[in-house]
Amino acid sequence: MTDLNYRQKQILGETRHALDRHAFLDDIAPSAQAEVVQALAAELSSLPPVRVPLRQDDRAVYGWPADGIAAKIGADGGSLQFGWRLREWPEVLLTAEPHAVWVDPDGTLVDITPDVSGGDTSLFVPVVSFPEPFGPERRPPNRYRVLHTPPDRTAAVAERIARMKSSQRAYENRRAGKAGMTLEEWIVGKYHRDPLPAQIAAFIAACDEYDAMLPSLPNLILTEWVDEVDPVEDGFAAPDGSAGELPATEAGSGDDEVAEDLGIDAIEEPFDDTLDAVDSLDQWTQARDRARLAILRSLTGE
Repeated sequence: MTDLNYRQKQILGETRHALDRHAFLDDIAPSAQAEVVQALAAELSSLPPVRVPLRQDDRAVYGWPADGIAAKIGADGGSLQFGWRLREWPEVLLTAEPHAVWVDPDGTLVDITPDVSGGDTSLFVPVVSFPEPFGPERRPPNRYRVLHTPPDRTAAVAERIARMKSSQRAYENRRAGKAGMTLEEWIVGKYHRDPLPAQIAAFIAACDEYDAMLPSLPNLILTEWVDEVDPVEDGFAAPDGSAGELPATEAGSGDDEVAEDLGIDAIEEPFDDTLDAVDSLDQWTQARDRARLAILRSLTGE
């Protein structure tokens, strides 16, 4: 498998961030005091969640936080702290994603990796250690907690049952028994079905499927692009191949004149070497977007 270099990770990271911001548009940094947050954090680490300042940094790499932090350490010193970054879709879903933050030379935790949540802080749960290298190729899976609580239909169900004629009630009782339910459970499922639990589960599954495909990104990167150029047709050589200068076969090499003839900025920025990967990211995220839209429609009653 081809290894992604730092530049490729930055390009793909920018794409991933844009796609994730759309998929998690409603997410916020949760409160550290919330009971469900504390419960999840306790499962993730023996250390408590901490509010960490979120600061923009040109060295950051979304999706590969440790790579960006390594570059930050090389420039400004400090160290790296692994952990989990939490985000919340209010009343829908709490998510913990494997993450890493920069520890500045004074020992302060700073999150330099862009977040999808608004605000200038993120909620981070430090851990003792994560396996290295840390990134989509090797990472613990995201952890989730469903926040949606189905509405209490007790009064509505009791009212519906009270209005039933005796024959209808006996009929519904028989159907409930065959389904292994009480009459109340049967009526809830028949007349007051809540679509959100299934839709949230589908959204989580779509997110997991997206994450599972991320390790295949390196296979979509173009590492040798000379085959994309016909040396005769594109004027780099005579028909017998005796004249002209060809682009180098290694991505990231060549000269500026060839780059200009090809209509790109520089050979060290190989043309479209990440195009297939960017296109794939866009395709992979469509299932997440559809699942999110279904939840939004249920929430708004559309």
